[in-house]
Amino acid sequence: MTRRLLISLLVIPVALVAVEIGDSKHQLLTEFGPPRSTIGIGEREILTYESGKVVLVSGKVSAIEGKLTASLPSASSVPAPKASTP
Repeated sequence: MTRRLLISLLVIPVALVAVEIGDSKHQLLTEFGPPRSTIGIGEREILTYESGKVVLVSGKVSAIEGKLTASLPSASSVPAPKASTP
């Protein structure tokens, strides 16, 4: 039971991390963190990440280029559950 719970906790966050057209800049920054660079022209803003670019228009995602992956903790950095004592 504990093993299933641990596996589901490791898998679920990966499935929830995604950026979609229409997401706000705040949602993007929350999921992917600060970009490597930003270029702004009027209401258009291009945020460059290591694995792609995101175009924002009026603070909303309007285009995604590349394969963006969020920085999530790896399984090795997640502390192991403590053994329960009977």
